[in-house]
Amino acid sequence: YIPETGESVVGRISGKGSEFYRVDIGSAHQAILPFLAFENATKKNRPNLNIGDLIYARVSLANKDMDPELQCYNPANNKTEGFGKLE
Repeated sequence: YIPETGESVVGRISGKGSEFYRVDIGSAHQAILPFLAFENATKKNRPNLNIGDLIYARVSLANKDMDPELQCYNPANNKTEGFGKLE
């Protein structure tokens, strides 16, 4: 799978960095999901996801030279619109 900017994907949290989650989206490279890429997220108010959690996200940046980046909100209106942790 080769991700394209604007696509919606389901992924599994596979790791956690200092400011982002690593997400397996079924491509050659793991995606990055910044802690602030959620509706109303701040440094003090960010989602608490665990390794193994499933998420529904939008590919916000896809470039062959770097890991894809995800976001869990619609940038047009800053609303979640179904993106985020899947229950």
